Order: sequence, then structure tokens, then C-alpha cells
Amino acid sequence: MNNKTTEKFGELDRVNDEMAAVLLPAILIVGVYMIVGIFGNPLVIYYYGCFVKPSPSYHFIVTMAVFDLIVCCVSMPLEIVDMRFKISARTACKNFRFGELLL
Repeated sequence: MNNKTTEKFGELDRVNDEMAAVLLPAILIVGVYMIVGIFGNPLVIYYYGCFVKPSPSYHFIVTMAVFDLIVCCVSMPLEIVDMRFKISARTACKNFRFGELLL
């Protein structure tokens, strides 16, 4: 790599670090929601699976807990990575957005 390419990546790293510092409160809030969801949703699934008689609201609550658990395990970590590191490659950015928004 030549000197201009190295300077370009150094500038990109500096801008990424500045944006990460600005977005730090949002990153922390998403992280807290993710941790609470990862521990809380299995408790909801367990409680409704073992102690509650099946009804329409039972199915709704269990389904919501399952999908929220999936979001907490897949989409929220991807969102944290997106807030911390900006992706500059066009194809990688498109694939990342597709995977993030699919879930």
C-alpha cells in the first residue's frame, strides 16, 4: 500500500472513532436492552410454557418472546457493530443492511 492509501484508512479510523464516541450512549442502551432481553425472554418462555394454561394470549406472548429473543441475539449485536464501525465496501454494506433489516 502506498502512503495515500494508508492516510485514507487512518482518516477513516479517526472518523469512526469520533462517531463511536458520539454514539456511545446509544451503544450502551442497546447493549443493556440486549442483555436484559437475552436473560428475560427465556424466563417468559419458561414461565408461560410450564405454568400457564394455553390460550390465545398465551400463544401471542410466547411468540413475541421467541421473536424478541431472536432479535436480541442477532439484530442488536449487528446494530452495535454498525454503530461502532462504518462499513465502506459497497457490497459488504448492502449485505450487512440486508441481514440487519431481515431480522
